[in-house]
Amino acid sequence: MDSSCKMRNRMQNRQAGSAHRLGGGLVEVDLLLALLMLGARVWAQVPPADAFNPGANAAVYALAFQPDSKLLVGGDFTSLAGELPVRLGRLAPVGHLDPTFYCRADGTVLAVLVQPDGKIVVGGSFSNLAGRARAYLGRLNPDGTLDDGFNPEVNSVVQAVALQPDAKLVIGGDFTSVGGQPRIGLARLNPDGTLDESFRADASGPVHCVAVQADGRIVVGGSFTNLACYTRPRLARLQPDGTVDEGFNPWANDAVHCLVVQPDGKIVVGGAFTSLAGQARSRLGRLNADGTLDGSFGGGANGPVFSLGLQADGRLLVGGNFSSLAGQARSCLGRLNSDGTLDGEFTAEADGSVFALAIGLDGKVTLGGTFTSLAGASRSWIGRLQPTGPVSQRLERTGSTVSWLRTGPLPELSWAVLEALQQGGVWEPVGLGEAVAGGWRWAQLPLPPGTSVRARGYVVSGHRVGSGWCVMEYLWGKPVLVEQPASQTNQAGSSVSFSATALGAEPLNYQWFKDGMALRDGLKVSGANTPVLIVTNLLGGDAGGYRLVVSNLWGTTTSAVAWLTVVGDPFIKVHPVSQTRDRGQSVTFSVVAAGTYPLSYRWLKDGVALVDGGRLSGTTTPSLTVTNVFPADAGNYWVVVSNRYGMATSAVAQLTLNPDLAISVHPVSQTRDPGQSVTFSVVATGTHPLGYQWFKDGVALV
Repeated sequence: MDSSCKMRNRMQNRQAGSAHRLGGGLVEVDLLLALLMLGARVWAQVPPADAFNPGANAAVYALAFQPDSKLLVGGDFTSLAGELPVRLGRLAPVGHLDPTFYCRADGTVLAVLVQPDGKIVVGGSFSNLAGRARAYLGRLNPDGTLDDGFNPEVNSVVQAVALQPDAKLVIGGDFTSVGGQPRIGLARLNPDGTLDESFRADASGPVHCVAVQADGRIVVGGSFTNLACYTRPRLARLQPDGTVDEGFNPWANDAVHCLVVQPDGKIVVGGAFTSLAGQARSRLGRLNADGTLDGSFGGGANGPVFSLGLQADGRLLVGGNFSSLAGQARSCLGRLNSDGTLDGEFTAEADGSVFALAIGLDGKVTLGGTFTSLAGASRSWIGRLQPTGPVSQRLERTGSTVSWLRTGPLPELSWAVLEALQQGGVWEPVGLGEAVAGGWRWAQLPLPPGTSVRARGYVVSGHRVGSGWCVMEYLWGKPVLVEQPASQTNQAGSSVSFSATALGAEPLNYQWFKDGMALRDGLKVSGANTPVLIVTNLLGGDAGGYRLVVSNLWGTTTSAVAWLTVVGDPFIKVHPVSQTRDRGQSVTFSVVAAGTYPLSYRWLKDGVALVDGGRLSGTTTPSLTVTNVFPADAGNYWVVVSNRYGMATSAVAQLTLNPDLAISVHPVSQTRDPGQSVTFSVVATGTHPLGYQWFKDGVALV
């Protein structure tokens, strides 16, 4: 019988088992309908697959969420959502491929980690990433282009990447060199991708998985037998400096594929082993914080476990290639209660290996692997399950204590750090969180009341939990300006825009000031009570110091002063133009100027200031008139316009007079025979109309 038939039979048996005998008769009780009739909201408990169905054509290994809920998917596929991303793609929440993200890899992508700044670390067996040479490990910008400044130079496969609270990266795999220096199977990188030379813990075999604890210690699993010169078969823990935690030695007899650290410090281990910490444990077990076996945890699978997903409610998702989990039939997928017993309400299964798990902030679970059916629905290599309950998370502050309350099937955090917002938009770490019932806590904080804080937690996901992403939650307080308005120099007549960005508890109130006076929206001013102030038709009087005051219920903050310098007041809008006149005519030169009133005008000819009188008028107005012009009036005219802020000089306008009467071409002597005709001609210039009179031997011809 094939796996799909087995799944179908098990489902039928479970449905049959839901019938109850009441009063000697068999009565089927539809509990869901009954609860709905009572007005209660009931969540699907299978859970079913939702409409998310992008489909891939080969194995999916890496899953990681971005802050906007888009999903990064890595693996061995060459088709995703009907498109052709090669081994790496990004999906919208509805399952469509994001066309704005285009990045190919020429080998399998095994790990994807989304940093708090949005950059994406990618590990695998490739030698080329985003069209550029990047062997086994590279980093992308949020848009999928390669981050040229990040090049760790790893010489073989990277299987897992983990993020520390200080932004350093711990990588595990099959490599023997990083950054040109010997590092076997395990290394730590600085945030810029250079090797952290202070950390060295070589492994005798491949490192498959890495987990960073909240206290900074690092749990390592794989196929090695020695780590950092200590005998540590397949499982070990390091101190933050890379030295071995000598008190932790829960060896396993076969490969460890995945790890998750619970908030209480206990460690769930999955893999191919049948013995853990010296006791029989089939592919799944839990250790106490000191590395001894937690005998209270049942669990166990009859095939390899490849991925784990820990929920905030303590329940554990398990993916792999098994047909039995915790002693009951489960095909490649199941969920355990916090004590390791099977969660009977979670019955979704897959018909092929589940390599990757990623729990979203909405409680939905995305899975990747080699399956073609998920929860009874056709899903090729990737699919998503509905949430099994409501989720909620929020930050609360009571006195000097901040609590991050998280409930429901949210992804649990490996660690959490609290950061405080400083002026300029810088988030400064305050401290690591303490895991408590229902979330995380920071006590006795030395923060002034009204400080805006951000909790940032790390979630592991994907194949061998080698991928990851960050969850952030904010608690806003007093406004903080993260972007200041900038000083500017603008031309008179133009517009200026000042802007600032503030963060804080809503609602935020904005008020712009100029030279200490509050501005109001009007003819020239808009946005006086918004983050962006606009002043149009600038004049000299608009120059000065501008600042923004932002306030809310927690307090007030004031921006730096942005200085506006206005140049070119007054300015010429229309210049006088050159003209040509005949003797005795009149001419008028005009200018159109703008600026702060009053405007003064002074006309000049050939550099000499003109004065009204005689044939001149308007010498101190926008229009200059010269009447009855004669040759001496020809020349260069311009005007100087001034006000209290400066002056502007117009372009030069030339006055040209047509020349007085002159003969430019004289008649020429000619010879003719008697009876022939003759024509004499002349070319004359002068003020029109011209009169002509021909003479012969001094006698006027008529």
